[in-house]
Amino acid sequence: MNNSQTHGAYADDYDALKKRLRHYPQITIVSTEKEPPEKYIIEYKLFGYGYNDKGKIEVRRRHRIQIELPFGYPHFPPTVKPLTATYHPDVDEQAVRIADQWQRNQSLADLVIYIADMIRGEIYSSDGTFNQEAARFYGEKEGKLPLAELKYHMDPDKAEKKRSESSFGIVFKRLVLTMGLLATLAGAGVYYHDMMYIRGAENSVKDGRKLMDQRQFSEALEGAERALIKLDRVFMLQLDREEQASRLASFIESTEIREGLAGNIAHNGIYYSFAKADALTEIDSLRTTATSMIATGDLRGALAELDSAILLAEENELKTELSELKGLAAETRLKRALGAANERYNEGKWQSAAKYYDEVVNILETDRRVLPENTISTLSKIKKLRLLARVNSLRSEAAAAEQQKKYQQAADRNRSIVVLISRSGFSSDKALSSMQAEARRENARLREQAQVNSGSDYLVENYKDIFTKHYPGLDRGGIRSPKVRYMGRSGGNYVFIMSCIELVKRKATEYRLYYQYDPGNSQWNLYTEKRL
Repeated sequence: MNNSQTHGAYADDYDALKKRLRHYPQITIVSTEKEPPEKYIIEYKLFGYGYNDKGKIEVRRRHRIQIELPFGYPHFPPTVKPLTATYHPDVDEQAVRIADQWQRNQSLADLVIYIADMIRGEIYSSDGTFNQEAARFYGEKEGKLPLAELKYHMDPDKAEKKRSESSFGIVFKRLVLTMGLLATLAGAGVYYHDMMYIRGAENSVKDGRKLMDQRQFSEALEGAERALIKLDRVFMLQLDREEQASRLASFIESTEIREGLAGNIAHNGIYYSFAKADALTEIDSLRTTATSMIATGDLRGALAELDSAILLAEENELKTELSELKGLAAETRLKRALGAANERYNEGKWQSAAKYYDEVVNILETDRRVLPENTISTLSKIKKLRLLARVNSLRSEAAAAEQQKKYQQAADRNRSIVVLISRSGFSSDKALSSMQAEARRENARLREQAQVNSGSDYLVENYKDIFTKHYPGLDRGGIRSPKVRYMGRSGGNYVFIMSCIELVKRKATEYRLYYQYDPGNSQWNLYTEKRL
């Protein structure tokens, strides 16, 4: 189907729909888009089930739907969605089920009438529905359906003429009545009735405001429109009538009413959907509570409130509020983590302090887009404090290991300090450079001590093999009491003096050897030099 065919179908169906709706006064075309129309908003003044603002099911008098004609229409069916909260088995928030009807009858006018029958409960599905709960509800209400009559005027021109004649008759009778009243009651009765209509107009605006506060915008509009019609009956108090008529017209044409009927409400002077406005109100409340908690030091509680507010902002796509809330939450997390880190640093709980400084660094790096610039500038200082906490933690571990004579473990901790500072970007810092130099010295000392201990243990464990190797005449079973003493370094080798006692026939003889360990090739042999 080409564009001209589609365009022609749009135009033909628009004409047919306008002609058809002349017979149905309860159905009106509220607005269209393009010429000929490709999108319609249709209003039905029919009783049908819907949701109120609190999500409860109620009978509502006004219903609106949107019909959009696609390219390829009428071969492809229109897209129909509800604009008011309609409760029906074949309706959800995004669509009205019309596929079967369109397959049977590709007429836009018939489709609009078909939807009217759906709204009033004449037509609904029991199986394969959009809303199974509504299907059960309609099944239970079957005896009371449909809720309304869909009025049809056979001759709309005649009906309009009849209404006009009726209106003229009413006006004429009103005039006669008014003259009679003036003659008999000297205007008192007319004045009384005029005041009744004037006060009714005043009250309708007040009542309308209350209804708007309850988000009952259709009811508020209807009340104002009725009051405006009644003002036509005012005869004497014309200035008051004009004043009240102006007020009612302003109320009826107000932005609040127009936006409210479209499902929007103002929050801080900007109109949002009901859901977004409610979310913004709740966000404001959560943010206020969080701010108070921050002031009293309850940062954990404040973060819980802010997390709830962030979730609401995300769900409702409130980008500005989301950015602000994330910034406040990041600052609060930062304050909490930094306070905990500094407290533990001052108490000498280095490992715990380093963990919290890690959290602070992560917040500063992850949330830099939502944090103030002066906060981000502290990142280098925090990283240095984290490094100092880690260094002090390793130094504490090294000291504890040395106390337990775990010299290799203590040396490894000092080696870790050297590497940590080298890779930190702070190696040129005077204090840290000094710590690094000290860690190198400690690493060398402890590695030597570890080697000495390891060598001493080896010689004690293997003394019988060593002495019988170099003193072949010794009785292996008779030697005992091994002793080992570290003498120092010779070149790169570790030199030890070792001794043992041979006990033969109650006679004790002491034997000594100088033994050395070469770490280059991991070999042991006799030390024969005279001096170290």
